[in-house]
Amino acid sequence: MNRYNDLLNQYKKLHLNGEVLRNINAKECYPGYQTLSKYFLGVRDVCKNFNVKSVFDYGCGKGIQYSNQIFIKDEYNKRYPSLHDLWGVNQISFWDPGFEQTVYPRGEKFDAVICCDVLEHIDSADIETWVVDTLFNHAKKVLYVTTTSLKAKAILPNNENAHATVRPVIWWENLFKKISSKYEDISYTLIVTEEINGFKKDVVITNHDLSIIPTGGILRTKYSLKIYISRLIKKIKFIIFEKLRNIVRRFS
Repeated sequence: MNRYNDLLNQYKKLHLNGEVLRNINAKECYPGYQTLSKYFLGVRDVCKNFNVKSVFDYGCGKGIQYSNQIFIKDEYNKRYPSLHDLWGVNQISFWDPGFEQTVYPRGEKFDAVICCDVLEHIDSADIETWVVDTLFNHAKKVLYVTTTSLKAKAILPNNENAHATVRPVIWWENLFKKISSKYEDISYTLIVTEEINGFKKDVVITNHDLSIIPTGGILRTKYSLKIYISRLIKKIKFIIFEKLRNIVRRFS
């Protein structure tokens, strides 16, 4: 738990101060919708097929995806006022240990548990010994998890890469097979992003029918244009800086 708490303190600093090295302010740092939005429709179809009425998002970031600051559309361009409506559920509980805006629902169970872009930020020893077990313990019907086998762009305040666990797909697959054997009544979907020949690919691992596991989603934040322009300017400045630095090196 020492390693877990050390990493947790790093994320609390990021939520409070932002990511200084990449000039990302606190508001834009792990808002909650960035990764999850890619899987909005996948979660929707899992909720539909398993008759899910309650969802628990474990590791939700700042939870902006559950506020009124986002617009949500489906693949038919139909707009939904909230994820409650898109997913067709009555209850969504959410919690993040690095940004505790809600109370952890200790001992509670939900039809579905989702955990997107979280596990890779935790040390592998904790993932193997208790974190994945915790996810299964909260689920009544289904678990929906996304993670990655790649390093992060983000750097923690202590200069470590933000992904504490960088393991190949087979490691994640074997881990979930092992732990899920203790929860035979729980279905799970594990989506691991890997890179092959320079292209990122989502590998889907599940113990139920693959035909009901689509991915993809559409989301637009109310301030997305502002964020996009801000990041574009930063990128242009970085490119100019690198070119000037290379010129200086060439003539020095």
